[in-house]
Amino acid sequence: MWVAAATYCAILAPKNLLATLIGVLGMAHFSLGRGSGSFAGGFLIGTVGTRESFRYMGLMAVAGGLLYKLLHVVWLRK
Repeated sequence: MWVAAATYCAILAPKNLLATLIGVLGMAHFSLGRGSGSFAGGFLIGTVGTRESFRYMGLMAVAGGLLYKLLHVVWLRK
């Protein structure tokens, strides 16, 4: 994911602002993403327990995979 996002930043950003956009990308990925994921995961574990949290995360991963497959079939296979 990081390589794809950095490559996309290189396509979007003007040459004089590329380092700034890569910095913003790093902040969003490593600070906001990991922090909010840790907070949400900790909240879920505190609420329903470790075993149920693992089950819910697995179900969310399956749902994300199915959504990705659906979007791939609908938009990318034309």
